[in-house]
Amino acid sequence: MKDRLLNLISRVINLLTDCGWQDKAMWFDEIRTILECKSTEAEKFQHNLDRLDKALAGMGSFSDIPLTSKNGKLSDQELRDIQWELVAELGEVINKLRIS
Repeated sequence: MKDRLLNLISRVINLLTDCGWQDKAMWFDEIRTILECKSTEAEKFQHNLDRLDKALAGMGSFSDIPLTSKNGKLSDQELRDIQWELVAELGEVINKLRIS
């Protein structure tokens, strides 16, 4: 499950980078680096999992970023669909990795 989480975060990073949001991509890359190095049971892993979850939806979050294609390969609607798909998938994985 951790590998799936890291893969989804990588997809977010690529999407943001492709759309010109390098600063946001860097934040997700920092979170990914922390999560890569920690056991899923570690307090630091769980803390950063919470940070990631909070960054997915709401004002100023990943789901709120207006994505536009810099290379013209995808329409704005296709980008929004991918964005929301990533938010949903990440939410599911985060919930499965949480320690109650």
